[in-house]
Amino acid sequence: MTHTLSFSEKIAEIIGSWQYRNSRSDIRRFPPLEELRRSSPEEQRAFVMAAIAWLQEPENNSSSQWPVIESVSSLLRRRLPFTHDDVLALVRWVQRGRYGWRLEPHLPRIVGAYLAENQPTPALKAALGELVAELERQTLWPEARRRVLKLKEQAGIFETDLPLLAGDSWADTARAEIAALPPEQRAPWTLLLQQCAATSGSTPSQKWLKAANALVERLGGAHVRASLLRWFPLAEQPRAEPLTLPRGYEHHLLAKQRNLDVLRGLIWLCAADDTREMARALGSLAVAFYRKIPGVGPRSARLANAAIWTLGQMPGQHGMAQLALLKTRVRLPVAQKQIEAALAKAAERAGLPQDEIEELLVPTYGLSEVGLRREVLGNVTVELMVAGGVELCYTRADGKRLASAPKALKTEHGEALKELSSAAADIKAMLPAQRDRIEQLYLQQKTWPLSVWRERYLDHPLVGTL
Repeated sequence: MTHTLSFSEKIAEIIGSWQYRNSRSDIRRFPPLEELRRSSPEEQRAFVMAAIAWLQEPENNSSSQWPVIESVSSLLRRRLPFTHDDVLALVRWVQRGRYGWRLEPHLPRIVGAYLAENQPTPALKAALGELVAELERQTLWPEARRRVLKLKEQAGIFETDLPLLAGDSWADTARAEIAALPPEQRAPWTLLLQQCAATSGSTPSQKWLKAANALVERLGGAHVRASLLRWFPLAEQPRAEPLTLPRGYEHHLLAKQRNLDVLRGLIWLCAADDTREMARALGSLAVAFYRKIPGVGPRSARLANAAIWTLGQMPGQHGMAQLALLKTRVRLPVAQKQIEAALAKAAERAGLPQDEIEELLVPTYGLSEVGLRREVLGNVTVELMVAGGVELCYTRADGKRLASAPKALKTEHGEALKELSSAAADIKAMLPAQRDRIEQLYLQQKTWPLSVWRERYLDHPLVGTL
């Protein structure tokens, strides 16, 4: 195949053969393409470019284009010796062609292979810039956003806009804080959030973690941790304006998907953190996003699962302790499986014996200090108190104590109130079990360092009540 006529004949053969097969699954096995795949890389390159030129001819209708595009897509999986003009033509066709989306996934690799041995020309940079602008106007899945980031890097386009949409409390705060930073800090924050926006899969890859952690090091781990500890609690708050679902339902607890993608990436960044504060923040996020929204289901199981995975990866004991707490606080069956799997892996990695795990993983049921948990629900403060017994107390904003939960509280915050009642019931059941366990310790004559004993017993929010 060395002449234009031969390429035209091959295209006609592909179209004719396809019409009799009409099955996308057969595209890699039908004779015309098999012959092409046996030819030299240079001949394959020449066919690809001839096919691209053919696809641009207006008389070649869409019904006959598809088999040609599928053939080109199959060949583009190979490393072919594309020239500058070839790469430029491919970039332009992906932007303008009707089926450009079919070849777009191959483009970052093709451009990258060319730029590994050549400098980008102004024309190629301009074409890549136009393509990136076109792609960013579309709704992109995480994997597609990752490819766009790669194309931007290849085009020498430096990010200036944060991938956060206004309206979610944490995103608005993050945007304001980053905007107030000096330029040398804004740039790596932008790159880090772009990296988070391009997340894909249920867990991060080592490649993703390596790239993200390098950006964290540029910013400073302490600075990033402090920022996340401010933003994570805000992510639990409702939106000022509700989001509308496709069937017209509105809810303040829903969040924009792009912001959730970024937040999930930020959660993954905490896998190496060993602080109690971060473990608590992640546990609180998991509870908030596993919580069900009427007519929707869990607020975002995908994000809550990310928090569970991260807690399971954290070194030390704080992550495991939060997982044990979540095991008692979160009742969703799917969540229970995630928590149990993460807890088992964390305990195995830590190599902890069973009796020590029992000490470390006594749940606190959200008690923030010994015997007390306080939640503000609307204009009522609800206190879960453990002192001789277990009691829920209700206090209005004006300080007046209420005998029981107001009807409005049950209507507007029914899910949260139900969770508090469940926690109270669980504590009533847990206290006798912990009392029996502690009594057994006397028989074992077990001893601890003072600091360990204070942490696990005297100052423990639940065990300390005994």
